[in-house]
Amino acid sequence: MAAVRALKGSRFTSGPVLCRTCLRALVQWCSPAGTPHSGGTFFALAPPGTVLSAVLPQNRDMCGRYAIGKSGEDLAKTLGVHFPSSALAWEPTYSLAITNSAPVVRERLADGGELLREGALLRWGVPDPAPERLGKPMQNARLSSIHFFEVWKNLYRAGMRALVPMSGYFEWIETKPKYKVPIFIHDPAAPLLFAAGLWSRDETFTVITVQGKDAAGEVHNRMPLFLDPELMGSWLNPEALAPKDGAALLRDVRAGSDIIASKLNTHPVSRELNNVRTAPREDPRLLEPVDLASA
Repeated sequence: MAAVRALKGSRFTSGPVLCRTCLRALVQWCSPAGTPHSGGTFFALAPPGTVLSAVLPQNRDMCGRYAIGKSGEDLAKTLGVHFPSSALAWEPTYSLAITNSAPVVRERLADGGELLREGALLRWGVPDPAPERLGKPMQNARLSSIHFFEVWKNLYRAGMRALVPMSGYFEWIETKPKYKVPIFIHDPAAPLLFAAGLWSRDETFTVITVQGKDAAGEVHNRMPLFLDPELMGSWLNPEALAPKDGAALLRDVRAGSDIIASKLNTHPVSRELNNVRTAPREDPRLLEPVDLASA
């Protein structure tokens, strides 16, 4: 992806200059409600004269599209978990967007106290409780905000953690002004990746994100937090976590995710994906590589 690397090297090198007052205002505008900015560069501490484009990309999260090239039955067999009939009926989908329902795996205590690991169809996007954004779906939770953003902290410590299976996910690059090309990010040796997620009692979920690394980081500065298979049991355990134990689990998961990130590949795909309403969601050709120069 030399072309992607070249674009990334030039995209954010110029732009309007901000005074300190404007930088402080951007903190309030770009940060989750009630939390400090957590995306690397803290705007309020940036010196006067900071270039706008040098800091704004730090706050961008995933664009909000991924693919699952497996049916509900395939997922149930692969993972060895119970899927209800609604989840078993899931068909491979190659363009999943925010507010769509998608299969996730979670553990919970059944009414009799029995530990149950199950698949479920949940809606992507936990509703934002902030008055000015009430109900707006939050598709991502930054790893760095898990311990202080109230919604994520409560779900995480209460054991409401989930696996979000995906064949890969999409980000967009701008090859020329107002001309965006989707990039598919995946592990060619792994038919399924498992992103770390959180689920809510209103049957919604969010995907946890970290700083982009390696090939994925050349396309976008954020990426999902991926789970090492050996840590899936610890991640799904629904028991409440003490703060110390919660921090240790996140450190272990982050280390495993960095290894998975080193194995990811990227390639341009069809611009049909640019329109979420008309993209043929069930067409696996959406994942096929195209020539970036002619895309």
